Amino acid sequence: MCVAIIGDDLSGSSDTAVSFIHYGFRSCVINYPEGFEAEISDCDVLSVSTNTRELDGPEAAKIVREVVVVLMKMGVKNVYKKIDSTWRGNVGYEIEAIMEAMDIDIAVICSAFPEMKRTISHGHLYVDEVQLEDTPIADDPNRPVKDSFLPRLLQEQTDLQVHLIDREVVTKGPEILYDTILNVSNNKKTMILVDAVTNDDLDTVASINPHNSEKILFCGSAGMSNAMLSAGKFATASKAPPVLVIVGSVHPQNKKMIDHTVKYGSAKEIFIDPQRFVEGMDLSDEIKKTIDLMRQGNNVIIHAYQTTEERKVARVKGFSKGLNESDISLLINKGLQKIAGEVFKDHQVAGVMVTGGSTALHFLRGVQGAGIRMIEELEVGVPYGTVIGGPLDGTGIITKAGGFGTETVMIKGIKLLQWKYLSGRNRQ
Repeated sequence: MCVAIIGDDLSGSSDTAVSFIHYGFRSCVINYPEGFEAEISDCDVLSVSTNTRELDGPEAAKIVREVVVVLMKMGVKNVYKKIDSTWRGNVGYEIEAIMEAMDIDIAVICSAFPEMKRTISHGHLYVDEVQLEDTPIADDPNRPVKDSFLPRLLQEQTDLQVHLIDREVVTKGPEILYDTILNVSNNKKTMILVDAVTNDDLDTVASINPHNSEKILFCGSAGMSNAMLSAGKFATASKAPPVLVIVGSVHPQNKKMIDHTVKYGSAKEIFIDPQRFVEGMDLSDEIKKTIDLMRQGNNVIIHAYQTTEERKVARVKGFSKGLNESDISLLINKGLQKIAGEVFKDHQVAGVMVTGGSTALHFLRGVQGAGIRMIEELEVGVPYGTVIGGPLDGTGIITKAGGFGTETVMIKGIKLLQWKYLSGRNRQ
């Protein structure tokens, strides 16, 4: 098990857990305490509903501490605190309980969920552009919330220091935001509220501290957990074989995707100078390196991404040999095809993700595939299916046009292919 979610009610624990399945994680939701008696060894993500929303603060904190102790005995080190996007419940008490039990000094709290019209600006929580205190939540019969200023709400529920970081800092990027968080915490246990109005703001918050040099408890709604998934915060070693990603397209968007995937540890990268393909050079070193990395359990991205200068050099080299643009592209795609073919001969692979129409065509022909059986869509314009025919019949494959996909599409694709492999669905 790699991640635990601690929520204060069953529906909230569930709406956060479900988003993990789109990234290849197997998720379970249990009630405390009876859920810990169930068989949950096959879960990657365990979401625990403490059902403490309507209890008083000290009792809620006691139960949350008990849950954390059990989770720590199970070996869980990565905990996400799910809080209600409208701040019902014992937010401060429960976050402080987790921080104490896990010896964490900093909690970053952002309950914004822009897709559900929950936003935070200057510390005030808005629901559909109306301040929280002027919404029906203020008249909730069980847990009314009559104040929209979150620092004040939080400080009423904790003795720890509380700081607010305004959106002006968030828009400057994750590095500045992270430095600000460290500065305001001043080496003391601190709860830090962060503004967020857009999904981009959430992405920035989720992207802080990519190397986990400082233990941080992230707290928020399903909106924040979605952003953390996209940022690769919950990346973990998979029980499935690795995935091979082949990038033949020269669209610049792909380099951003590759860099993002490598940055968050989801894959290793092997770049092959396009001149090597044009000159017909031996690729045995690249093939060996790819296979070695995959034997070590790494997902691998192989690509011949060409900057303007690289393309110019490759073209000049090709033209000197009497080749045209199509010939050069064909040589590159056939070279990538050869590497992939050798990898599949030597090593078990959970699936393949291919970028570029010509690259996908040559890959399929190289493995004697007749086509792809369509099953679902990873993102808009990014289909998942299985290979039809040949020795890889039934193997999961994701194809993508050069300019399609978000920055996180490769991380999502790798997780989906591995999850499908483990669940057996890639042989539908």
